[in-house]
Amino acid sequence: MNVNIEKNDIVSCHRIGKEPTAGKPRSIIVRFFSRDLKYKIMSNKKVLKGKLDYKDIFINEDLTMLRLKMLNMVKKHDNVKSVFTRDGKINCFLRNGRKKIIENPDDLFEVGFDSVDYSALGLCDLE
Repeated sequence: MNVNIEKNDIVSCHRIGKEPTAGKPRSIIVRFFSRDLKYKIMSNKKVLKGKLDYKDIFINEDLTMLRLKMLNMVKKHDNVKSVFTRDGKINCFLRNGRKKIIENPDDLFEVGFDSVDYSALGLCDLE
């Protein structure tokens, strides 16, 4: 990844979630002292893809349940070419070349959703 991380760069680091039953280790959450280091790691995480030593290692932002559900919806939409997150915001590039930032469920309409299933997002039915 070509990113040097020193002990002083990490504010906190711990495992999250319940003990898994399938023998997989729990996820680890890391908070960095510098936002710049976080951005450097996030922008270089692609380097790990395809490397056998890292095939079961994933680097993701810690999103709220709502934003995680919206991210998964956006990833599956036909109008979306690619998607990534930065600072909890969902950034997507559309097939028409435009870029959209998703911060709330109503922004999904700008991506091309005809309707939004608010109950699937864990929100009350607002339709």
